[in-house]
Amino acid sequence: MLSRMLGLLINNLHLVEKLAESRPIRRAAQITAYAITKAQIAGRDTSKRVLQSETLRQRRKKVELDERCLHPDVGQRDAKDGQQHQPRRRRHC
Repeated sequence: MLSRMLGLLINNLHLVEKLAESRPIRRAAQITAYAITKAQIAGRDTSKRVLQSETLRQRRKKVELDERCLHPDVGQRDAKDGQQHQPRRRRHC
């Protein structure tokens, strides 16, 4: 019953326009837009700091080393003779 009544009110174009022009609704829209913008800026700043952090660099390096240890069979071809050579194993593997 309540949802049906709200549906009828929302579908009333004149009522929606009148509410949109009201001061409380305009203020709520301003506050919402401000909050979204601040959150986006904060998210960008945080992601920049994370990408520049030394910890992330260390984690990436560790993951790369771990990947090499998990796939030691992958060899590299020598440009001179075309032979496939096994890469040297890392000490931590």
